[in-house]
Amino acid sequence: MEPPLVSVVLPVFNRQDVIADALKSVLDQTYTDLEVIVVDDGSTDATLSEVARIADSRVRVIQNSSARGAGNARNTGIALATGRYLAFQDSDDWWHPEKLAVQMHTLTAPGNDRIAAVGSNWRLMADAASSP
Repeated sequence: MEPPLVSVVLPVFNRQDVIADALKSVLDQTYTDLEVIVVDDGSTDATLSEVARIADSRVRVIQNSSARGAGNARNTGIALATGRYLAFQDSDDWWHPEKLAVQMHTLTAPGNDRIAAVGSNWRLMADAASSP
């Protein structure tokens, strides 16, 4: 059985200085069954040139003619995603090489069929009404 495809949506606007590192951190994942949908939100700098320098068949680039906002860019990526799972990467973020492998192991482990989301850097806060 083939591992499920993960669609990574990466919205970007005028981030020529960091987009290559962000994209490479996704492509360098140990979990390799992925597609990356880069949605350029009308960049006016060399962002698209930086993305084009990274030749990888798993990357698709969508170019908005004008800035519509990060939320719209994410929704565009979601609409074009073909994977069973979605992941979101911001243009100034870097992923640990095993991020997707760990998350996919958790999502697909036997008995975990009720898990719908996996994340990091979270904090559980008690309901104010139930805590002293």
